[in-house]
Amino acid sequence: RCASQYYARIGSVSCKGLNIALFQLASAYLDDKKRRVFGILNDQTPIGMFSFVYGIEGEVSLTSFFINKNYQKQGYGISSLYEIIQLAKTNKQQKISLLVHPENPVVSLYKKVGFNESGFYQDTKDMAMVLNLASNNRLTLIN
Repeated sequence: RCASQYYARIGSVSCKGLNIALFQLASAYLDDKKRRVFGILNDQTPIGMFSFVYGIEGEVSLTSFFINKNYQKQGYGISSLYEIIQLAKTNKQQKISLLVHPENPVVSLYKKVGFNESGFYQDTKDMAMVLNLASNNRLTLIN
């Protein structure tokens, strides 16, 4: 699946087809010029979302990412990750970072696209993961 068929930018670009609750949730983040929020769609039905923040020195932080459990394991997650990677590369970013609980099943998906563990936060027990865009050869999506 090509994720570009399933997601739409929420905010300055039309959010036609998204339910108003998802739009309101996402628009709360749009005051920050460095934050991007996207809805993940199946046809016109919102099934998830992701958001990221452009940091300093070419780093993007993936701050949220989820797919409704009824749509998991159908290709939406990996397609959306590839879209995030393409967005970061298009905007000349060098790496993508995120925090995740080490027992979360999504860790295997992050590793599949090339994220590597980079440490743990003692206070939250979250694992930091990083994808180096400049040196990763697994980033080409084949449809």
